[in-house]
Amino acid sequence: MAEKADLKSVQYRFESDGGDMVSKKRSWAKSLTWRVVAIVSTFGIGYFLTGSLTFAASLTLISNVINFVLYYLHERMWLNIQWGKD
Repeated sequence: MAEKADLKSVQYRFESDGGDMVSKKRSWAKSLTWRVVAIVSTFGIGYFLTGSLTFAASLTLISNVINFVLYYLHERMWLNIQWGKD
């Protein structure tokens, strides 16, 4: 059985970032800014389509909670896939 990596020492290499080592802080910052973009766009589309602030806020809250859970499940599923792991 393979040993589990110490999560505090893990760094990631991304092709899209030119193959440079990417810090966890950078990944968190990118994730946070992307969530802000997603929240603003969901709210804006909901408001544009309905003209209702209440509907837009409800849509934004519900869709982001659902997407949060789905992303977690997606990540957990990928932990079981060996493809691309070194």
